[in-house]
Amino acid sequence: MSALRDRIDGAAVWAILVLTLSLSVVLGLLTPYMLVAIGVILLVARLSDGTWRQALTPAPLTFLGIVLVLLACFAITARQPGDVLFIFNFVALVLFAPIYLTLSDRRPANGAVIVARLALLGALLSVVVMLVRIGYMGGRRSDAGLIGVIVLANTAIILGFLALVGAAADRGFWRLVYLLGPVAGVSAEILTKSRGPLMAIAPLAIAAAIFLARSLRINWWWVTAGLVAGLAATAMWVMSLGGRMARLPGIFYSMLSGDFVRDRTAEFRLDLYQAGWKAFQEAPIIGHGWARIMDASIPHLRNQELADLPQLHNDFLDFAVAGGIVGIACYVALLAAPIVLGLLSPRDGLRRVRLYGCTVITIAYFFDGLTDLMFGFEFHTALYAAILAILLGYCREREPGK
Repeated sequence: MSALRDRIDGAAVWAILVLTLSLSVVLGLLTPYMLVAIGVILLVARLSDGTWRQALTPAPLTFLGIVLVLLACFAITARQPGDVLFIFNFVALVLFAPIYLTLSDRRPANGAVIVARLALLGALLSVVVMLVRIGYMGGRRSDAGLIGVIVLANTAIILGFLALVGAAADRGFWRLVYLLGPVAGVSAEILTKSRGPLMAIAPLAIAAAIFLARSLRINWWWVTAGLVAGLAATAMWVMSLGGRMARLPGIFYSMLSGDFVRDRTAEFRLDLYQAGWKAFQEAPIIGHGWARIMDASIPHLRNQELADLPQLHNDFLDFAVAGGIVGIACYVALLAAPIVLGLLSPRDGLRRVRLYGCTVITIAYFFDGLTDLMFGFEFHTALYAAILAILLGYCREREPGK
């Protein structure tokens, strides 16, 4: 490897780590474009020196296959050439390969510790970002700036729980400091007053409790008590805010009992969901194409003011309408890939760390995708590919002699 190539790879690794795990909550929508630019540079380098063949492994091939299947669906259903261009919403999945290979080649002995500390910094920065926005905007909930409040909430929770890998990988006092990760992530989420991302907190907390109990050998009774106390404190904080947050129990009760949902936002989402389901039934095999998600759903909407929205605020339905059963299969593959690839990863001392991190990705993207767009949105798609590449490539023990 030339000295120039070595410097480029070294700078790229740190740029990917810091952008993904820390600065993404500050730079917001600039983040995916910066990650894509880095990925393209690394891809060109791999193609030029022939090392691209190293990407012929399960992880890169999985994402390349998903993108090719979606591309075929979009091409078949396209009504104009521009409809196919929506495949670029998923370009980060293609660039997973060069990013993963570079991170793997440059992994240090303490890669998991570095990841944990940067993720903790990202979770803490998300709180700072929200406090600044609240102070600047007089406490109003607003999407002004480089990152929307829901996007920030989703990201803060992911980074916060991801920071816990340090509790197993680090030593001494730092192992306790990483417990601030989930606290900071959940705090930032609550400060955004976003209701959808709250659904991911309980399952993530359960996964974190199991991981900590096994990694730190904590008595299960203490773990259970801490889990219950944490979730109870979160629920009390949410309810104390009043307003739209305090209406959550009523919304869930109405949905379970079949009564009319007396909440404007929830009502709109339910309208989008029933419209999307009807649109899926009209083209159940390969769908209508990503370009026509809303065009196919609009005729079934009761509230036509929703017609200007770009998507259905539900990942499953977006993939179902865009790609039919084939699209649903791609969506399921994206959710399952982190855990499956984590299980297929080397059986080294960091395997438990990788599996926990991969579980965080799957849980967060599933539950956050119930009320918003995660896959197909450039920010969260790029974050998904980059975090998974970091876990699978960078959080690994170095091979002897390297």
